[in-house]
Amino acid sequence: MDDRAGASHNDQYEVNSLKVLETERLILRRFKPEDATDLYEYLSREDVVKFEPYGVHDEVQCEAEALRRSGDPAFWAVCLKASGKLIGNLYFQQQQPAGGCWITDLQSCRCGV
Repeated sequence: MDDRAGASHNDQYEVNSLKVLETERLILRRFKPEDATDLYEYLSREDVVKFEPYGVHDEVQCEAEALRRSGDPAFWAVCLKASGKLIGNLYFQQQQPAGGCWITDLQSCRCGV
């Protein structure tokens, strides 16, 4: 997917330079301001945003959110390949582990967490 020659291990989470990722059924791409209508279809549903850090959105909020997400490289639109319809989103953000401990081997973990 990433055609950069010699990408190092630390570059594996770099998604800013990618434009589109495709699977057999889906297209993952950057958001566009034009995604507001499809974004409204799922962000206006309480059952969809129930576990999100925000509440339901109205149409005006979705227009602003689509514009904001189009400028944020952490947000990716998940679209059906057959129709191009936006059906969801992904959010990529690299974070440090809580407690300052990387768990790479559960057998020898002595983090105290």
